[in-house]
Amino acid sequence: MSHARKTRLITLSTAAALAALTFLSGTAHAAPKAHAIEITAATAGTSPEGTHSTTASVAAVNAPITRSEVRVRARSWIDQRVPYSQDNGSPHKNQYGSDRRDCSGYVSMAWKLNASYTTYFIQPLMNTIPRADLTFGDALWKRDGDSGHIALFVGWADGAHTKPIVWEDCDYGHFAEERVWSASYAATFTPKRYKNILEDPAPEEPDTTPKYVRSVVNAGNSQAYGIAADGHVVSTSWSANNSTNGGWSGWFTIPTGYGDGVVSPNATVTVSTLNGAPQLFTTAPDGRVISTFWSANTTTNGGWHEWFPIPGGFSDGIVAPNAVVTALGNQIYTTAPDGRVMSTFWSADITTNGGWHEWFAIPTGYGDGTTAPNSTITATTLNGQTHLFATAPDRHVIATFWSPDVTANGGWHDWFTIPTGYADGVAAPNSVVTTTVLNGTVQLFTTAPDGRVISTFWSAQIPTNGGWHEWFPLPGGTDDGLVRV
Repeated sequence: MSHARKTRLITLSTAAALAALTFLSGTAHAAPKAHAIEITAATAGTSPEGTHSTTASVAAVNAPITRSEVRVRARSWIDQRVPYSQDNGSPHKNQYGSDRRDCSGYVSMAWKLNASYTTYFIQPLMNTIPRADLTFGDALWKRDGDSGHIALFVGWADGAHTKPIVWEDCDYGHFAEERVWSASYAATFTPKRYKNILEDPAPEEPDTTPKYVRSVVNAGNSQAYGIAADGHVVSTSWSANNSTNGGWSGWFTIPTGYGDGVVSPNATVTVSTLNGAPQLFTTAPDGRVISTFWSANTTTNGGWHEWFPIPGGFSDGIVAPNAVVTALGNQIYTTAPDGRVMSTFWSADITTNGGWHEWFAIPTGYGDGTTAPNSTITATTLNGQTHLFATAPDRHVIATFWSPDVTANGGWHDWFTIPTGYADGVAAPNSVVTTTVLNGTVQLFTTAPDGRVISTFWSAQIPTNGGWHEWFPLPGGTDDGLVRV
């Protein structure tokens, strides 16, 4: 097209410009490629130059947004597993609006733009920046003829800053997701920055004082355990002989030992019974699992042994941040820094390490046996066998069990998913899976991404899915049955 023709297009009247804006939400029907194909000039019904000239007139109407706001908005589609589609008739609707479910619709939503732009029409809203200046909330963009792709930049996967981590809704068969691009593929994209993006205020100097915020109180028989503000484990007990405080004694600290008996921030105290006596497990600031037990043979510290570490083995016995120790019988479970479930057990036949076996990983399977950040391990007994439950990185509930019939992996079955149903069986971030016995069978509970409590149960009468029922929501009532996620 001639320069003169382009100049005339730029002088379109306001009415014509607004009319041309209707093409911003036009439907694309191009066949999917390895990455999303955007609306072309042919499917929009006008030339690229003609529609391009009108987009400049709306650049100013898009409001500024901070990078932290972009993160929250963009994360919503990943958490909600929004499937890719170029169909304008089925946009994704959430608290941030209604937007086309493709790559540029995703970025338009994240940047709080006034429409679901395409990779072509979004150009006037961005500036090209040096690749070295890329930071969260910027974009990687390209056009190849009539097709294009755009993704939000998250960070770098390598020290050389050649492999970007991106958030994108990239193609049919995919959900909004986080991916790592190869250096060669990333090199075909241009770094871009939204013109109206705002830098977040500089953070205040961090308070390095440990915060013991996971205020969970666990009880064993007539005794309760918690964590004091200084990180020491504390306890109280009930006795019919105590005529004050409803029979409860004043809180007291469990004696010191390893790490001075101080726990890591966000640690919890797990109570179990071993050899007929109560035993406690928690995590020290250095990440090691530590334990103490009560014995009538201990004549000091109210009968409590000093805290001691559980020996090394897998991951040298170090747990992931915020890990919880779960106990069932003489065996304990937790998560390693790489997300794998690991375990150890006590046996009178082990003559070293106080009878504790070295830590070992529970075998792989679904998701390579890796759990999501902050996932807890729930242990229960089903059909006389120990079953473990956790959440995978894609937040599906996963399970494994021990059986003498499993001849590999020390008797542990590979991890498998609990069947789908409500919310595709996906749990909300940081959700905990809990178990109980209802009507004589094990039942699981967790929270779906929309805040509803969901459940499944095992039954010998269910011939599919290994006996597990599909997930279903619990009925409404107060707040329509929604919980905080």
